[in-house]
Amino acid sequence: KEATNMACVATSHCTKFSEVELKLMWGKVMATLPDLSKEAFESAVTTAAVNDQDGQILQKLFVLCDETGDEVVNAQRFMAAASVLVAADTERKFATAFSFYDFASSGKISQDDAIAAVEAMNSCAEWFGDVAMKKAEVEALVESVYEGRSSVEVNEAAAAIAESSVFGAYLGRATNPENREKLNASTETKA
Repeated sequence: KEATNMACVATSHCTKFSEVELKLMWGKVMATLPDLSKEAFESAVTTAAVNDQDGQILQKLFVLCDETGDEVVNAQRFMAAASVLVAADTERKFATAFSFYDFASSGKISQDDAIAAVEAMNSCAEWFGDVAMKKAEVEALVESVYEGRSSVEVNEAAAAIAESSVFGAYLGRATNPENREKLNASTETKA
């Protein structure tokens, strides 16, 4: 079945939860790191007062993140993936995802953590039916921002990635119906 272009973007327009609610969830989740159990997840959703519809979407995302079926997910990966669905622009979504990797509250994110966050967001987009970036594309995207630096300010990294020509080229390919078939074929060949 052919997936709808930008299905994740369409879903994020249906969700009503904000960065604030996601950060309230994170406050509850931090006590469980590195893992997040289904019980702790449900408690975090309740603490953040996420509405029922958004709670159901987050529940589905939790199931998708649960690769082993043991009702436990990596907390950072889940929160970064959920950032895709926040009612915000692309730059804020990246900044929100990156904030879950800033344990020191330094306002900075390392290159490796930025790659992990973008990969989680990429997986979420793919689960909702969008064409995923290849791992090499994610790495190139992040590396183009870091230019050899070990860490970058969260907001600087988010803005640079959102405005990056690498990300723009990906969005152009993923949303152009003429290119979608070629991109799918290329992804299958190189995967």
